[in-house]
Amino acid sequence: MPSQHHDPGVDSETAYHSWYRANVALAQYSTNQWVIFCVGFPIAITVGMILTRMAGWLEHLRIERMLGIVLTYVAPAFGLSVSAFGLPLAILGVLIAASCLGLSLKIITSKWSRDHFLRFLVTGFTCIVLVVILDPLLKSEPGYTGAIFVILLETAWGTRFGMWVASPAALGMSDAGVDSHLQATPKF
Repeated sequence: MPSQHHDPGVDSETAYHSWYRANVALAQYSTNQWVIFCVGFPIAITVGMILTRMAGWLEHLRIERMLGIVLTYVAPAFGLSVSAFGLPLAILGVLIAASCLGLSLKIITSKWSRDHFLRFLVTGFTCIVLVVILDPLLKSEPGYTGAIFVILLETAWGTRFGMWVASPAALGMSDAGVDSHLQATPKF
């Protein structure tokens, strides 16, 4: 039963059967989670960059260089290798995915940052370590380990990607240049 206590005026048997029917009806959509994980990250990065560019916050990025975003659509496939093929290929998957994201940033910003590439690698390997630690705890829940890995990885890498695109180093400005650029951007 979803609830262990009895609420006055609520038939717990009817509530349970209603919840169960709704849960079974939604089960057909659970097979789409890997497609969502695979395309959700690059779509979020793309939409975020388009919206921030339209708002005037990423005016320093040239439109023709935005094609570098295509590599972010390749990276999740390698990041998902931990779920599909296991831990040994996850290390290779993280290395290839981090390379794709690093190259994407190089194309978009015209600058290669070894520091950010290494941070992509470190966060990727940290996610692998977390999955190894959490895996014994989640053995009874199939698919959770892979889902947790992908969510952790995409959150960490999305944050890192956005930080580099909007950083003063990517802007090629000093702190004073950033201040004057920020003062000139539209306020909402």
